[in-house]
Amino acid sequence: SIFEQDKQLNIIKKRKEYIKRTLQTPESKSKVKLLTRGKLVNKIFKSKKSETQYFRTFLLMKAGREEALVEYKKEIELLQENVSVTSVQLLMSQKANTHKKDQCTQSLVVDIPTAKSVYTARYDYHPRWSDEISFSKGEQLEIFDNKGDITQWRGRSLVSGDEGLIPSNYVYSLLESLQLLEFILSVKEVSLPVLQKIRNDSSSNDEKASLFLETINDDPIMISALRQDKHEGN
Repeated sequence: SIFEQDKQLNIIKKRKEYIKRTLQTPESKSKVKLLTRGKLVNKIFKSKKSETQYFRTFLLMKAGREEALVEYKKEIELLQENVSVTSVQLLMSQKANTHKKDQCTQSLVVDIPTAKSVYTARYDYHPRWSDEISFSKGEQLEIFDNKGDITQWRGRSLVSGDEGLIPSNYVYSLLESLQLLEFILSVKEVSLPVLQKIRNDSSSNDEKASLFLETINDDPIMISALRQDKHEGN
């Protein structure tokens, strides 16, 4: 702030005055052999002046970094899904290696899930039918087939390993959400007015993406309707 900069300048001026007084003593005169008083004072003053300039530059850079953090946060959110998928891959690879060591005579094939097939549970789910699987909120699930029935997908839990049907409105994927955003931006109109409004909004693409993700996260039924639109459009 301006107050802090003035404070720094006052400190520098006081140090300059102190150095001038110190250089008047016999002890200082005997120590300073290579530099004259004027050169020594100017050298120190220039050093402190550089520190002040650095401080001002730091304040300006800080303001710029705070704006950049908003953009970095969005990039981090995109990277987090890839990191989580990589973690799953490492876990599955470790299990495969352990199994191979214990049973050297057996061959084991491990299906590694891709980023496109990994979803996250939005809520806890307890099966209503025998062919469904249970899972907990935040649990990662690999979806095998989401091309047919858009309400029930076949997949497995990457925690328990159980396979079966999964209600699609109980899971989400950041990658799929971005694909759905791309879909509403590419078509002439969508069935839901709120999404149509986002599509026609004059704000930047980043602002549209943020508003879209916030909207569908608050209303899981909306993402089901959007999946239906995309399914019928394909």
